[in-house]
Amino acid sequence: MKPLLSLCSFSMVTRKNSSSVAFLLRIKGVRLWALIATVTIAAAVGIVSVMSWLIKGEITSDYVLTGLVTAAIVAPVSLSLLTQLLNELAASHEAQLANQLTETENRLNGALGESRKVLQTIVDTVPVRVFWKDRNLRYQGCNPAFARDAGKSSPQDLVGLDDFQMGWVEQAELYRADDRTVMATGQAKLAYE
Repeated sequence: MKPLLSLCSFSMVTRKNSSSVAFLLRIKGVRLWALIATVTIAAAVGIVSVMSWLIKGEITSDYVLTGLVTAAIVAPVSLSLLTQLLNELAASHEAQLANQLTETENRLNGALGESRKVLQTIVDTVPVRVFWKDRNLRYQGCNPAFARDAGKSSPQDLVGLDDFQMGWVEQAELYRADDRTVMATGQAKLAYE
């Protein structure tokens, strides 16, 4: 279905009058109809009154009556067109916001992905052993140097394991006590064997 109104023809809607558009979007139904009817009647009566004054030199009741009849005919059409315009403006604004949100999300995801790559490169190449665990003291990841020391071929081979499943089972309780202390205090324990 082809729209009666094109948004292109309403490019005059700018940020300055967006509060007017927002107001019109908020008032719906009878209140919107009453506003449009009042404005249409006032405009029609005003126009025919000016015409009467210009043509006859006075404002006559037949011209005022003509204005009221014209307004009664034009008001429903005006309301319909304005409602359609407001719906199109709202849809356009919603689509624009959705597009901006998608663009921002894509930029942030790209930056986050790049940041993760840099961090992973640092963790993988640093000349120390790095690992991290969850609250259940299971390995969530490590760098290749730690994986080699643990006798694994890659860091992924450690994910989900705990110290009791590693080659240092005899020291598992000691390591787990250290891990609990680090988690409780938030203070890293660095440079230890």
